[in-house]
Amino acid sequence: MKRVLLIEDDLVLQNLISEYLEEYNYLCTAFSNPLDALETFKQNPNNFSIAILDLGLPNMDGFDLFKKLKQIKDLPIIISTARDDIGNKIYGYELGTDDYLSKPYEPRELVLRIEATLKKYKKI
Repeated sequence: MKRVLLIEDDLVLQNLISEYLEEYNYLCTAFSNPLDALETFKQNPNNFSIAILDLGLPNMDGFDLFKKLKQIKDLPIIISTARDDIGNKIYGYELGTDDYLSKPYEPRELVLRIEATLKKYKKI
C-alpha cells in the first residue's frame, strides 16, 4: 500500500481526500498543521510515497513547507490549492512540483495524477 502525506487545513476536504484515496488503496496520513506534518516527515521520510500539499496553510506558507520537505527527501509532491493564478503555478513548477491542481477538482483526477506521478518516479 502506498502512503500519502496529505497537508490540507480544510478538514472537510482533508477527510474527503483521505477517504477517497483509501478507496484506491492509498494510506493517507493527514495534517492540518504544516509544522506537525514536517515533524512527522522528518522522523520517517521513507514512510511516504508522495505528498499532497495545500499552499494556504496556518503557521507556514505551503511553498516554504514544500522546500523543507524536499530538503529532507526528494519526494514527489502534488500541489493542491485554491491559488490558481499563473504566478503561483509558475513558482510551484520552478520549485520542482510534480503537478499542480487548482481547487475545486474531482477526487478521481487527483488519484489519476498521483498514479501518473508515481509512475514517473519509478522510471527515474
